[in-house]
Amino acid sequence: MKKQKKILVFSAIGLLSMILSAGCIGWINQSQTLSYELKVNKPVYVSFQIFNDPLSIPKWVSGFQDIKIISGNLDKPGSEYLLFLNQFGEDIQVSGVLKSFIDNKEYSCKYETKYSIGIFEAKFIGVNNNSKLRFSNTYTAKNIFYSILLYAMKENIDQQQQQQFEKLKEVIESATWG
Repeated sequence: MKKQKKILVFSAIGLLSMILSAGCIGWINQSQTLSYELKVNKPVYVSFQIFNDPLSIPKWVSGFQDIKIISGNLDKPGSEYLLFLNQFGEDIQVSGVLKSFIDNKEYSCKYETKYSIGIFEAKFIGVNNNSKLRFSNTYTAKNIFYSILLYAMKENIDQQQQQQFEKLKEVIESATWG
């Protein structure tokens, strides 16, 4: 009987340690930033237009389903939109507000999902007749549970976003104009 009690006590201590460790990881890693840079063999105005073209989104955003403008236009700061995606086998709704839009230079938005809130920024730099695109996505989990989940999925999220930006590069470079 004493041996079973010891096993239960040590099992409970081990389980509590795992829960506390996961909670600490989640608490420490509530906010994460992923950054990417691409060099594209098209002028900056082509890169910027394709990036901002709603008809191009399905060509490079994995799991894209739909986008709905709630208010404003997709090129006016303060405009609101809903983006519908299916990622990692789950339907995700992203509500966003356009924060900055400078033609051929900059795009940024604040967004929210059921898991996180974040800021996405894209910078477009003209280099001769080519483009350099810099992307930054900073997201903060809404609670410790989601923080643990997002931390565990960080590598998958990073890989998926990198693949999307490589696909964007292909879409831009395949444009027949510019």
